[in-house]
Amino acid sequence: MNWKTISYLTVVAVVSGVLFSCYKSKNFSTNETAQIDSAIIVQSYDQVRVAAVIDEVFNDVNKALSSQNAVTGAGISADTTLCNVQLLLDTSVSPNYISLTYGGASCDNSHALSGNVTIYFTPGTQWKNQFDTIGVNINKLTVAGLQSDIDTNTIRLNGIFYYANTSGGMLSSLTAGSAPITHVILSPYLGVIFNSADTATWQVARKRSYKDTAGGIVISTTGIDTVSGILNVSEWGGNRYGNSFITAIDTALVTTAGCGYQVTSGQIQMTNPSGLTTINFGLNASGVAATGCPASGSYYYFHFSWTGSDSNPYSSVRPYPYY
Repeated sequence: MNWKTISYLTVVAVVSGVLFSCYKSKNFSTNETAQIDSAIIVQSYDQVRVAAVIDEVFNDVNKALSSQNAVTGAGISADTTLCNVQLLLDTSVSPNYISLTYGGASCDNSHALSGNVTIYFTPGTQWKNQFDTIGVNINKLTVAGLQSDIDTNTIRLNGIFYYANTSGGMLSSLTAGSAPITHVILSPYLGVIFNSADTATWQVARKRSYKDTAGGIVISTTGIDTVSGILNVSEWGGNRYGNSFITAIDTALVTTAGCGYQVTSGQIQMTNPSGLTTINFGLNASGVAATGCPASGSYYYFHFSWTGSDSNPYSSVRPYPYY
């Protein structure tokens, strides 16, 4: 992507145009209950897994940007909270950029990352200013589960994102009681490859609101677009089966630093030509709201329920994927 100066409102208009031009409608090729149930499980995990990687990437972007206005030349201070990530700042070209190159296990050793994320910004701008908008390219970012007995799935992401600081301010200066900081994540194109075979194409329109509490940073994520009359849409496009989908966040997805930035609560609804899937987050193994963080090395559960015209209603409680 050739990054150039672009306003937040222009970004919104560009992404919304892609929204309406890319929406499509197809039906499942089978009415067999077992195959439909399997597809529902796969699509639910795809949604949870890809969204989790997007969150992880932008958490890392936030950490890299925290040093943007404090460095000079072609160097950048190392961030010890980033595991197996090499940072490089280049201000000798326009636009300036910060490169994050991944090459190893995540901090919790649940998954491995390889590939690159590059942050582009216009010389002389500062991320702390309200409506400052930057470019974020995800380049062949491969994420593979390391839990050989539980989750060895692999996904690869390639995408173009625009990232806007709609409130202004820096997360590093966020304190208890201060006004929340809000960021908007927009993507007109995110390509996904599942297990080196199946492909999908997403668009993204998310808002993240950050506040400081006694337990640390709390992030609330909502959808900010409208697709085919559906409000609060956060992702939409085509899934690995070649069918269209629309994901809306009905209740804000809440992640907390105190619980390892796992989603502790919230609800989404995924709509496709075959029916509607509702996913509730932050549950225990019994499918009820968890009363605290999972034990170290453990994860929450989510409950999904599907209703549609091609099969009987289907629901299940599943553990979060390990990334």
